[in-house]
Amino acid sequence: MSVVQIVVCGVALLILGLVAIEALLRMARLIRRKVPRYDAGSNENPLRQRAPDQPNLAVRDFLKWDANGIYYEDFVGYLQRPFVSQHFNLNSRGFRCPEFSAKKKNSNQTRVILLGSSALLGVPNCSDNETVSAHLQTQFDDAGLDVEVLNLGIRSYLIPNELNLLFRVNLELEYDVIVVFDGYNDIFTARKGNIFSGWPRVSNFLYEAWDSHQTSDLKWFRDQIRILKGVRIDDLLSKRWCGLSGLVLRKGLRRFRRHSTNRGKKREQHPNPSSQYDGSRAFYLQCAATMINFVQSFGGKSIYFCPQPSLYSSNKPLCNKEQIFYEHSKPNFFGKQGISLEEFNAKYASQVNGLKQICDERRAGFVDAITAIDSLDESSEIFYDYCHLTSKGNALVANVIFESLNSELGLLRHQG
Repeated sequence: MSVVQIVVCGVALLILGLVAIEALLRMARLIRRKVPRYDAGSNENPLRQRAPDQPNLAVRDFLKWDANGIYYEDFVGYLQRPFVSQHFNLNSRGFRCPEFSAKKKNSNQTRVILLGSSALLGVPNCSDNETVSAHLQTQFDDAGLDVEVLNLGIRSYLIPNELNLLFRVNLELEYDVIVVFDGYNDIFTARKGNIFSGWPRVSNFLYEAWDSHQTSDLKWFRDQIRILKGVRIDDLLSKRWCGLSGLVLRKGLRRFRRHSTNRGKKREQHPNPSSQYDGSRAFYLQCAATMINFVQSFGGKSIYFCPQPSLYSSNKPLCNKEQIFYEHSKPNFFGKQGISLEEFNAKYASQVNGLKQICDERRAGFVDAITAIDSLDESSEIFYDYCHLTSKGNALVANVIFESLNSELGLLRHQG
């Protein structure tokens, strides 16, 4: 038998083996469907709410946009593409609020700008009228006040992204008040390493997210990689490989790349997880202080910080859906991170307390929505997942912000 024949037979046997494995996997899936289990498509999963009788239309519209909704621009970073649908809409500037001009409509109008990430954007579950900004605008309108609320939340933003966006906003937009609704992304990202580690840390996180089926859209995954690295991904990774064969090929390719990149280099020692969180917290507080100084130094504008509530750090008794998500997601987030949930909560609490101290020292506003949520009971469904809120949760946050602006800025008295 010639060498060519041997190679052909070997390739044929390999293909037959992969086909056989795929067939066995499909049979296993058919059998496993009879066993109740918690996954991304189950009706018990509060992530999706895809029961046929109660479809979440906001999630459906968001997923349509999410396939290609983010792009990159120098200096600012992530930006969002405009989108039009029934329940999820982004204006021509890529923000989830009505169209607005650079100038205020009149000199007596008060313009409030909200900065934050996906929780402020209201994804993946909230319709346009269920976001924090929409509830806040409704409260001002009901009070008969000439206040315009602009939602400049952008998905996946960290505080340095918000700071860069603020620099650009300050050049283009008239505003009176800045409200920053963030903090959780920054502390949560630290679990994958120091925030300064850049592309390798983020790419590894996205690869793991894909392999663990946290996302079902390979195009989204590829776009995130492209945004972060700025290059096209190999054709091999851009195809939908199926089942075990695809998993083996992807993992094999990544190991080969890492081996080639690290060949001849001394293996880096991973820092202590606790120090990673401490570094992230210090960097967050440094950026927050910079934002306060910047806003106050230009025309004496006002700035408020509202730390984002979290399912894991909340003291509110959890309702049934919140408890389901908590039990099934906790191992994925803290099981192998080298830091316990209790220590993680302590780190976030330390960041919140540090932020409050900075706000007090620099005469910036501090809005405590966390305490307001902690005072509720298990009958209130506030958390949609680990960091995104339901419409009821967004309404509660908006109410706390409204009360803070009213009491400290005197908006009601000034315009009444």
